[in-house]
Formats: sequence, C-alpha cells, structure tokens
Amino acid sequence: MYKTMVSWAGFIVIAGLLAGCDFSSAFLFTPEDKINAAFPVSETVRIGKAAVLDQASDEQRKEITAQLNTRLKMRALGCAKGYSPSWFASPEEIRKKLGSQSCFTEADNEIARWLGLCRAGLTLTKPALRPIPKNAPAFIVADGYILNARFATNAGIALVETAQSIEVVDFETTNPIFTETKGSPGIGSPSPNGRLFTTNEGDRLKIKDAESGAVVAEIPSVRANQFYWLDERTALYSTMGSNKSFLVDFLSGKEIPVPVLGGGVQRVVRVPGIENQYVVFSGRAVTKIELVRGKAESEVRLLAEKPVSGIAWSIYSSDATADGSRYFIASRQLMLVSLKSLEIENIPLEPFYVQSGCATPDPDNIIFTGLVQGDPSKDYLYSISNRTVMPIDRARLGSQRYLYIPSIRKQAVITDNKIVVVGEIPTLETIALSKFTSDALQVANLRKLEASDRQQAQQDAAADALTLYKERILAEHAQIRATAPAPAAPAPPKYSRQIGAAGGANSPIANLARDAQVEAVGVYQGGAGASRTTGGRKTGNVEVRIRRSAKPLVLVLSSYEPVQWALIPEPGARLAAVLVSGYYPSQVVGAGSARVIMAGTAYAYKLGSPEYNMLNQETIKWTGKSIGVFQGRYEGGTFSVGE
Repeated sequence: MYKTMVSWAGFIVIAGLLAGCDFSSAFLFTPEDKINAAFPVSETVRIGKAAVLDQASDEQRKEITAQLNTRLKMRALGCAKGYSPSWFASPEEIRKKLGSQSCFTEADNEIARWLGLCRAGLTLTKPALRPIPKNAPAFIVADGYILNARFATNAGIALVETAQSIEVVDFETTNPIFTETKGSPGIGSPSPNGRLFTTNEGDRLKIKDAESGAVVAEIPSVRANQFYWLDERTALYSTMGSNKSFLVDFLSGKEIPVPVLGGGVQRVVRVPGIENQYVVFSGRAVTKIELVRGKAESEVRLLAEKPVSGIAWSIYSSDATADGSRYFIASRQLMLVSLKSLEIENIPLEPFYVQSGCATPDPDNIIFTGLVQGDPSKDYLYSISNRTVMPIDRARLGSQRYLYIPSIRKQAVITDNKIVVVGEIPTLETIALSKFTSDALQVANLRKLEASDRQQAQQDAAADALTLYKERILAEHAQIRATAPAPAAPAPPKYSRQIGAAGGANSPIANLARDAQVEAVGVYQGGAGASRTTGGRKTGNVEVRIRRSAKPLVLVLSSYEPVQWALIPEPGARLAAVLVSGYYPSQVVGAGSARVIMAGTAYAYKLGSPEYNMLNQETIKWTGKSIGVFQGRYEGGTFSVGE
C-alpha cells in the first residue's frame, strides 16, 4: 500500500509539473490533479506553455501560470462529468472509468489556443521590429510578380505576397527578413509593431512570427481579410459563414463576443484624434464603437450606427485618406464617409464606372480608376475640396497599380516584381466634376449608338445571308423539279441549336454558367513581364480583381500574346469558372477552387470587332451564353469584374 501511495504521489507530481500545476502547498492532491495526471495534457499545450513563459516577465509568469492552473482544473472537472476519483484510484482505473479522451483533446485545443493568443500578446508589447526609416527606399524588389502588399503602421515593415511566396521585408535595407513558400492564397496585415502577420491556411487564420515564420496562434473559421489589428493589445475579427464578431484581448488571451456588430466586419478604421474609437464597416451598416479597457478584459461599446446596403468595403478598393478624417470606397461609384459624423457623400460620376481607388499623401486627393463601358480604363486624381478631376499620365508612371504607404506617407506603384516609391503623381489638365460627368455621358451615348449600329449591321448581314440561303434553296429545288422524273415536295430545312463540341449543353461548364454572369477581359498583350515561354515569347502580366457579386461569375480571359493572369478575389467574390483563350498559351494564378479551362485560340480587345465576335461564339460554345460585360485594351494592366 505504501509503495502504491508513493508511486501515485510521484506520478502526480511529475504529471502536474508538466501540466503547470503549483505544488507549493505540499502534497494536497485534489481529484482534478489525479484526473489530469491520468490524462496528461497534449504536447502542443506543453510546447505552447514553454514558449509563452520564455517570453514573459516574472510577474507575467505568475499570472499566466495561475490562469493555466485554473484552466487545467476546469479541464478535469468538465471532462469528469461529476466523477471524483478516490485517493487510491490508479491512473488506469480513472482512464477506464472516464473512457474516451476526446473531451480532454478538445479542452487541450482550447488551452493551446489561449496560450497562443497570450504569446501573441507578449510579442505585441515589444518595440517595432524595424524602425520607420527617415528616408524612403526607392524600390522594394520581390522574388516574382507582386499580387499584394501590406504595411505595418508603426514599423518599417512590408508584407509582400507574390505568386511564389510571402516575404516580410525591411524598409531600410529592402532585404527580406523572412520568406516562406506560398501555400493557400491570402495574406492579412502586419501587426502595428511589424512583429506578427496573418495568413490563410485552409479555413484557419494563422498568426505568425515575422522573423521566423513560426505559428504563434490559430483561430478557426476566420480569413485573413476578416481579421483587423486595433492596437498593441487588441484585434477584431468575424467568423466565416455566421458573420459573428469577436474582440481578441491579447493581454488576457480571451476572445469576447461583440453582439453590436451583427453584420460581420469588412473594414475597421481608427477615428482620428480620439483614443480607442473605431469605425467598423459591414455590408449592412457603418458603426462607430469605443474600446473600453478594464483590468480583466476589454469590451466594446456602441456609439453610433448608420444603415447601408449593398456595399463591399473591400481592402482593394477602399481606404482612409492620409489624415484619417474620411474613408472612401471606389467600387462602381465613389463614396466618402466622415469618420467622425458617419455622414456618407456620393460623388456623382455616372455613367463612369469606378473599378478601384487608392489614398495619396495629400488627404484632399484620391486616385480612382474606371471606365465608360466600351472604352479602356483610365486613372484620375480627384480633389475633394475643389471637386475636380485630373487624368493621370500612366505613361510617365509606367504602372497603374497604386499603393499608399501610411508609415512613410509616400505614394508607390507596383511594376511587375517591384514596389517603386514615387514623388509627384503626373497629371494632365484639371477638369471640373460637372464637365467630367458630362463628357462621360457623351462618350457613353456614343458607345451605345455605335453598339446599336453594330447590332443593326449584324442583323442586316444575318438577314442578307438568310435571303441568299433561301434563294439558293429555291434555285436548287427548281433544278430538281426540272430534271427529276416526278416532282417531289422539298423537305423543309431542319434547324437545331447546338452548344458545340467544346462544352456541350449539359457539360459542367454550361451547368455552372446557367445561373452565372459571364464577363470577359481581353488584351492584345500584358504589361511588362520578365519571363518568357519555351518558344521565346515574352509573357506579360495582367491583374484582374474579382469583386463580390450576387451571382456566380464565369470569367473569360483572352489575349494574343502569352499572359500571366493574376486573379485577386475580394471578400464575397464568387468565381465559378475561368475560360482562357488566346493565340499563344497563357497562365492563370489565384483562381482558387474555380475550374480553369483552356478554351481555344480566339482573342479580342475591342468590343464589336470580328475578333470579339469569334471570342463570343467560342464563349457560347462552352457556356451556352453570350458575354455579358466585356472590357478590353491593347496592353493590359488592372481590371475589375463582378458587381
């Protein structure tokens, strides 16, 4: 008996020490100690505990250890379901009594998640990973075509996503601090101090260390573009599907429900000049909140709310102005939101269709890109106070992919694999807003007239072809009647609607397209690129941003020269399939789970051209539907599709 008691005591002490229990009060073994000794915590918990305590101060270690012991006690009580082992019960007896370990596994997962958030909290309290440089770098060079770039607010750090990798880059030296091969697509933003960043991996958000790439914490059912750093202590996120919102208090490691944000979170922006106040944008409201900090944990207080509908506050087409006083959305239209009053102003640009936008170092100016249907897209600088529009000289910039870097208050552009910091934005003549919209209306009416003329010409040509066909048939019948021994009534011509061999009426692509909208983007060649095909032809680059849409989208991409099409889905995008057509073979990156089909050799970059008609016929063969919206230009750049 004595040996059994000693053995039990030794076993519990060792297991308890591994689990983090405090045995300073001698051998007062509780039932919870025995249960946890019989079901030791997972390796993940042990590693997580060691990593947290390694970073913590003496005072922090005491607090974290106390909280961990409480969680371990709750682990035992929750999984025991009322069972309390006797003093002499062996570990084997306890395991036999409780049976399955699934409850303990789930509890360990929650403890490991909590430890990860605590570890992230300790990392967030550290100073900036790199200081913000006094002089901005001229270039940041990546290892491939740049898809996205994000910047830390309080550190000289850039997070760069290419088709091949994810890089954490030091502004001052422009050298990578950390590089990893890209897995599933999707990056978030660096933490304010640049020491952490977020990525998507399946349906999980992973918070990673910016120096080593080690996974610090994980949150299931969250995408990187649904997670927003608020400050050095807190973050806000929404879950996939349910759109429930949570505040992460890294100081306590707790995730606190935020019921005042019922519509989920699409963007979060700090209110300028007011501590702890933020404006949250969702699909149904613009909401102002206040972060109330308590000793135990933080909470969210609702201050004001303004209902909206049908708006996607995308990270690719919306941003705050340089002074933080306004937030703008540049998608279909240009809208401004006052971050103090929540008043929304619509800038009248119709029938000009806005595709994307970007902030500038001047808080009065906003860059927006768009087009009048039937024309190539163009870039403009809009003055909020003067209500004027200035065309941007793309040729002098060499790119139309704009970035604003808040930490250094500089404008930049992306050219292939480089981020280039620019000084002034080259513009042409200043146009009053009223004249801009008037000119756009004239162009739109002219394009409608041209389209009507083309349609009429096509109808006339079809009618002429039908007349010639009838005349030929009648002539053939007349000849048959004249030569045949007995006249016979001619059989009426048989007509049948065929989708074509490429797809087929019941093919998967036609089935996908049945309830989808079909949009096409066409170029003769892409923007400047470095790679070449095996045949020696230079491969250009074209970026297509896919906005959210009510219907699934079938995207048709066509070019004469080989192109690397970079697809960038925004939140709510519903890409069903991609058809790639061109005289020379092209590649597509960023399609995700959407099916990609090499559809043929037709290409077009002008609406209504013979090439466009061939591309449309090819689309009909595959999908059973005509092209609904077409955008084209000679040389590619950036396009936006979807609603």
